[in-house]
Amino acid sequence: MQRNITIAGTALLLACGSSSSGTAPTPLASEVDTRIVNGVPSTTADDAVVMLTEGGQFSCTGTLIAPNLVITARHCVTDIDESDECGTFTTDHRASAIGIALGVHANQGRPVAKGKQLFHENQASGCSYDIALILLDQDVPGAVISKVRLGVTTAGEAASTVGYGDNGSGRLTNGRYRKDGIKIDAVGAAAYVFKTKRGQSMPVDVRPGELLTGESTCFGDSGGPLFDSTGSIVGVTSRGIDDSCIDRPSVFSDTASHSALIRTAFSAAGHPLPDEAPAEDAGSPAPAPSPPATTPPATTPSTPSTPAEPQAEASAGCQAAPGHLSPFGSALGIVLAVGLVARRRRAQASR
Repeated sequence: MQRNITIAGTALLLACGSSSSGTAPTPLASEVDTRIVNGVPSTTADDAVVMLTEGGQFSCTGTLIAPNLVITARHCVTDIDESDECGTFTTDHRASAIGIALGVHANQGRPVAKGKQLFHENQASGCSYDIALILLDQDVPGAVISKVRLGVTTAGEAASTVGYGDNGSGRLTNGRYRKDGIKIDAVGAAAYVFKTKRGQSMPVDVRPGELLTGESTCFGDSGGPLFDSTGSIVGVTSRGIDDSCIDRPSVFSDTASHSALIRTAFSAAGHPLPDEAPAEDAGSPAPAPSPPATTPPATTPSTPSTPAEPQAEASAGCQAAPGHLSPFGSALGIVLAVGLVARRRRAQASR
């Protein structure tokens, strides 16, 4: 899901699909529409991108980076109190309650694997730490996986994104969608001014550990990948700046800022970290958080030391613009209704 910081806390939690939320109503065929703002239908080439479910309902998007390891947004697996600008992470969802469904038209009622353990940094702030990994209870047969890039990302790089979220119309979608032809406009920490098609200027506070693009993701896309030009993951969908997705920027959590966490999760998964795609010449890599602490299966938060700049405020997905962060949640229907589906608003307006 995507969070919008200006959204009410309860709505945000529902959008993220918190374990305590009720079952979302099944959408009618007439309510189904396309996903990702101005995207195109995804193909089997994107099968590493999976649907996260809770209680048999769609909750978020994620990506297989090993046969038994999924990377997503933390607000998709941890409740978040959105009473302040960044939001504060509270209770983790039960790992075993999270399912993984595959395919362009994933069947949310038939997960192929379930969560076994969660990995995230031991930080409460919803800004700069909106990233998590889910160790599955088994390898996904014939799993298609994506590489994760841990090198520095720079503004101006070409990018693409994929997700199961809505297209900005507030209606549920009927499949996985993709958007190419976008670029990374800002790398946190940065003060960025987004220009709408009508010429309106919208200041956005891109926090350390965050990346910003133009119009791309929406509610339901939270946790989905931001790919670089080589197809490697450089970020995961976190938030937006208000309750709208159309003609609004999207904020992602930068993978480079969480390399220690990612390496720890790979070690637990028992699979080698695939060769990383070379980062564009952008100087030294972003400092990674200190090694994550390991907790019992079902929730293994990593405890990084003070995050490097690009992680200083990584939370469940904050974006600085007008408003609060609101994650797109599992109760997609509910989330959409309140404008919070699968993507938080960003520190000033998450989706």
